[in-house]
Amino acid sequence: MIPESIKYSVEDKKYKDDSVFQIINSNYLTLDDNHRKSNNEHLKLIVEEVFIPLMKEDQLFNLLYKRIMWGGSYYKSTKYGVPNEFDLDFVLKLPIDYRNIRIHTNHDNYGYVKLEVDRTEPMSSNWQKHNKILDKWITSNGYLNRDIFNRWMQSVFEGAFRRLGGGTLKFDYTVRHDGRAYVMKYTKSGPAFTVIATTPEGSRIDIDMVPCFEFNNTDLGNGYKRLNGYQKTWMVVSKPLPDYNKDGIILWRLCFYQHEKDLLKGDVKPVIRMMKKFRDTKKWKSIASYYIETIFYHELENRRNDLDNYLKVSKTWLFMTALKKLREACRERKLAYFWHPNHNLFEKISNNELTIYANTLEKIIIRIDRQILENKYILAKEVLTPNEYLEIAPDMGFNPEPAVEEEAEPAPSKYLPVVVFLKVRKVDMNETYYDSQHSKYRDDTIFDYVSSEFLTLVEKDRKVSNEHLHAVVQRIVELMKQDELFNLMFQKIMYGGSYYKDTKYGTPQEFDLNFIIDLPIDYGDIKNHDSLQIDTNHENYGFVKIKLNSRAVLDTQWKKYSKISKLFATVNSEELDKLLTRDNYVDQKKFRNWIESVFKKTLSRYEIAHNGYIFFVNDNTYTIKYKKSGPAFTMTIQNQDDIDIDVDIVPCLEFGHMQLGNGFKPLNKELNKTWMVVAKPLTRDNLERNVLWRPCFYEYEKAFLDGAVKPVIQMVKKFRDTLGWQDLASYYIETLFYHELEKQCCNDKYLRASKTWLFMHALNELQIALEKQELPYYWHPKFNLFCKIEEKVLKRYAAQLKRKITRIESKFENDNWVLADVVLEKVEALAIRGEYQESAQ
Repeated sequence: MIPESIKYSVEDKKYKDDSVFQIINSNYLTLDDNHRKSNNEHLKLIVEEVFIPLMKEDQLFNLLYKRIMWGGSYYKSTKYGVPNEFDLDFVLKLPIDYRNIRIHTNHDNYGYVKLEVDRTEPMSSNWQKHNKILDKWITSNGYLNRDIFNRWMQSVFEGAFRRLGGGTLKFDYTVRHDGRAYVMKYTKSGPAFTVIATTPEGSRIDIDMVPCFEFNNTDLGNGYKRLNGYQKTWMVVSKPLPDYNKDGIILWRLCFYQHEKDLLKGDVKPVIRMMKKFRDTKKWKSIASYYIETIFYHELENRRNDLDNYLKVSKTWLFMTALKKLREACRERKLAYFWHPNHNLFEKISNNELTIYANTLEKIIIRIDRQILENKYILAKEVLTPNEYLEIAPDMGFNPEPAVEEEAEPAPSKYLPVVVFLKVRKVDMNETYYDSQHSKYRDDTIFDYVSSEFLTLVEKDRKVSNEHLHAVVQRIVELMKQDELFNLMFQKIMYGGSYYKDTKYGTPQEFDLNFIIDLPIDYGDIKNHDSLQIDTNHENYGFVKIKLNSRAVLDTQWKKYSKISKLFATVNSEELDKLLTRDNYVDQKKFRNWIESVFKKTLSRYEIAHNGYIFFVNDNTYTIKYKKSGPAFTMTIQNQDDIDIDVDIVPCLEFGHMQLGNGFKPLNKELNKTWMVVAKPLTRDNLERNVLWRPCFYEYEKAFLDGAVKPVIQMVKKFRDTLGWQDLASYYIETLFYHELEKQCCNDKYLRASKTWLFMHALNELQIALEKQELPYYWHPKFNLFCKIEEKVLKRYAAQLKRKITRIESKFENDNWVLADVVLEKVEALAIRGEYQESAQ
């Protein structure tokens, strides 16, 4: 019974019945006790009887080590599925009086702290005993260096494996215990050292071991939640910021695991698991498990005055309330970190993606609200995948039949277009390719199967590649900043390209990095053209020229550098010649050459071997190779774990919301995005090619791409690669969708269409563009992206595409596998048919 002491609307009483919730929970969300018990036994044996004793052979680790804290969602009881992934924290204690550690939170990197060690006090005898190692952990400014600490921790971990392997590091290790064999190997992933163990029964267990330092419940201040009411400790974990930061090596991630575990009451745990299952069914990868748990931290605190009654309500009501809280957070584009309200956990998710989530949640909530009294199984239909829903039907006591479901009212859209549409024609879906004649494309079975097998990036590969990439790039930037001019002008790294737009398929091995550089001028004067003029008054559409005016005002931080000031003193200055033409235009070729020279000088400090430079980061050994490719210079990163990453580095200048004019699309200021100019020249001969910069609207484009079209873009790219169309750049394919999304902006049905139809629609639009031999640049209609492709090539592509479209149209209704046959290589298509048929048997 819903307690009267909590005010609920009349509508909430429909959620009293938990019968369907409990069936879902018992079938899909509750961990198997036998499996849990078995894996727990294996886990404790591997960690407590094998690794800890081996690691404690290192004298310093033996001194610092205090205990293991079993963490993560498994030990919070908020994990569902197979219990085969575990988080373990090595709790360590520095051999000093913790009253001599000052915890700094007076910065904007919320969720992170700096640990300053007072070296004026005498260090303990234990510190003195190991001072050759421990002194290296403290920077010249007295801060605990997370990077150096991680290197030591990795050496301890690898030392344990060496001892396990009889003095050598191997690919895998066999450990015998009571006559039973375990096969183990390890990987390094960020701050965690992951042990991958195969048990005697053949099950796989992944164990992430993370080192941390523990503190009492002293308040942190600077806006953090007061902790003196919690009888628990908190920790700092050696986990880096996700993005480059000049203080990155001294910032430590806060962890309030014990507080959070204590906050979560048993009654909400199955609801959290249901929310995670719902998230996974919808494939909302951007909504991390911790975000879902955070919704409950806030709700439990808000209800603390009547918590007992709150926890007596039905699980179904709690679930629906959580859905509504998530909807509101997505609408507001903000989910506050529980421990500090100024930290928005959603800050890395695009506004467009959050809008999609909010609108989808609105429709689902309306559907459940409308139907649950007459059809309580609607809850299962929304939470489970279609196959799971059919599997569970007998347990729920009914036989589901295909039915025409009443369509929910579309959610109010808060979508902000990336441009200001001066005139928009509302598109009726009857005018599109998706009419009754082509309803055969409603079935996404084959599309989804091809996508999952060939297009979706493996999450673990993505994570590992990102961590290696960020570690190496951060170190290289730190070294490049030893160049005075680069240090002054460098602002940040923008990780760009199709990988970060989620439109790349295949192995995550190629990345685009933009080095954002600021010119030494007062950018506030740009709008008045006092400092800088962005010239678009020419016929090289899609390009701009940048001119520094004689009235340019140096930014205050530059005025003390007389050497730099010479850049603006005279046209004939030797310093000026580094970056500018005689007419004071910024020369993108000289600009590229300067960045490249700093990069090469940085690499030259390192030992050369295997045609590359030997580079050490976090105790990982990398071989860095370098090559020149057009405007970009490409860095190849390789290491002993078969990591092989290509990184295109392109220097660029960033600007705010100023409009370009002369035919460029007007930008929507409400999005609060910036645009850039990239040192990318015209490919054709042009006298001004070195002063023409390519505008880049990456942030706008990323916000523009709706989640529903991303797998379709990946499919079109795969189709292109199968045909070997090397001249059809990925950006051209994305541009097709920019135009279509603008055209369909008022058409709610477009993004709700099947992915198969969206794919066929895109092929038809591409066919039209190829036949016209014209694809307008989205940001300027007079720039034809196809201008550099030979006419005969465009005609060949058009003819091939027409045959492929005809083949799909003629066969799809009777054999939907034709989609795979057209998109994939012949060998791939044959293999995937066999796999699918086997899985279906």
